[in-house]
Amino acid sequence: MATKDHDDLGLTDESVESSRVVIVNRKTGRFNGARDASGLALQMLALNMTVEGQGGGIVDLLIPKDYSQIMRLIRLRRTSVLSRRSIRSKKTGNRAKERDFVLNDDVAMAKLGALFSVSNPAVFTSEAFSRWIVRELKNKTDAVYRLVRSGGVVPENLAARRPSWWQNLIAERRKRLKIQS
Repeated sequence: MATKDHDDLGLTDESVESSRVVIVNRKTGRFNGARDASGLALQMLALNMTVEGQGGGIVDLLIPKDYSQIMRLIRLRRTSVLSRRSIRSKKTGNRAKERDFVLNDDVAMAKLGALFSVSNPAVFTSEAFSRWIVRELKNKTDAVYRLVRSGGVVPENLAARRPSWWQNLIAERRKRLKIQS
């Protein structure tokens, strides 16, 4: 069940956790990118709730006690409105998957190594392999693409990686194997 504040901001109970409240300039329509903008937005939301008679409890704790800070919020309220923005997706999940794929998926890396040795039988170095894998992912080679997808990783994300990223992870992989044996 959505409260009046949620309705004013276009929030439902399901979307509250996947969004944040921001301050938007009335004239330009641009949102405030200041470092303390999220705190100000919550304080402004608390002030609006108090003015509408919904204050009390935790809401009162969000309102600043300093008179000058309250006046700052009132001035900000005249020039700005509150809006809802979705929280940006975090790439850390994808990065962790990509890193885990290269470091821990022995079967996929062995198959990629076999594909590399077929196309380049003379030289098998980590530098040559790294350049090859990046080139093949950018060219969207069918076999390499299927192998990477089978590992649960988006091939386009790995195609954006530099050969040095691959080399560093291959070196880390070697170190791990030496420590284990």
